[in-house]
Amino acid sequence: MKKCSSSHANSITDLNIFLFNFNIIISETIMSAPAREAIKLMAQNIANPKFKIIDVRTLSERKALSIPNSEHMPLDQLNLQAFNKETTYLIYCRSGVRSMTATNALKQHGINAINMEGGILEWDRLR
Repeated sequence: MKKCSSSHANSITDLNIFLFNFNIIISETIMSAPAREAIKLMAQNIANPKFKIIDVRTLSERKALSIPNSEHMPLDQLNLQAFNKETTYLIYCRSGVRSMTATNALKQHGINAINMEGGILEWDRLR
């Protein structure tokens, strides 16, 4: 497995490998919920204004399938100032890797975020 030789990834492949390795290291500190539990959490909080579902996938991925009532904020456009510390955010992506990265960034800024394990692939399989 090729590792990044500098602080800037030289290619998309290097960046993906870097993010993958980074996520393995930080995974123990991230609050995650299996998709089955995340579905229950969504149902319990459907009318709760202090609970939001955030999709960090690309626009083309979102157009293909998205979780109802979710908001879109692609990982590469994550704006930490858009998040409220009094709100709980359920973060999802395709399979759980990008959402784990986003969840970690949010948690480091004191924002209550939960990563949905398995992403929309698992959500779609279970619904």
